[in-house]
Amino acid sequence: EVVSVGMQEVRIWDVCDDEPQMAWEDIGGWVAALRADGERMARVGRNEVTVYSTSDGSELFRVDPFGDWDRGFPFRPMVVSMAFSPDGRRLAAGGSVAKVGGRHGLPGGSVRVWDAEAGDDLYGLEELSTSVAAVRFSANGERLAVATNGAGGELPEPGEVLIFNAETGERLTQFKIKESVRPGEWASVSDIAFHPSGRQIAAAS
Repeated sequence: EVVSVGMQEVRIWDVCDDEPQMAWEDIGGWVAALRADGERMARVGRNEVTVYSTSDGSELFRVDPFGDWDRGFPFRPMVVSMAFSPDGRRLAAGGSVAKVGGRHGLPGGSVRVWDAEAGDDLYGLEELSTSVAAVRFSANGERLAVATNGAGGELPEPGEVLIFNAETGERLTQFKIKESVRPGEWASVSDIAFHPSGRQIAAAS
């Protein structure tokens, strides 16, 4: 199965069929994720993440990925990537916050992780200098990897890959996609993927 998301509707498709198995109309969004067992679908709307049952299309719960953010800040927070853990117990969403993240003057990054059954907020990863481009769980569900965009301009920062304990949110390791960047250069991490063993990770920049 594959999930598609547009501005006006979300659909789940059987990859061997040209007819959608499930469709939600008038609930378009920016990002969607499908749980490994196919029983849950999450989508990002303008101000919330909503999780649905794929068996009957019912809404199960909504969560706020942004919290109380000051409308006076220069940016609007966004979610650009979501992932269910392999066992389906957790849902992670990554993106940007409204506040400036560093001396570069661009938005900082944020990740929130929820219980995918009840919607309880488990933890947040909010001390990220630049916005998040991707979140991925390792195959055994023990690690959560986060990719950041980095920053260009006169005060550039290279994008990073950060690895966290998926249970606790403890930061385990991190590395820059490049050791340094020149003014005007932009070195972002656009996507990441774990090796099935969980011992290696690939990063696209």
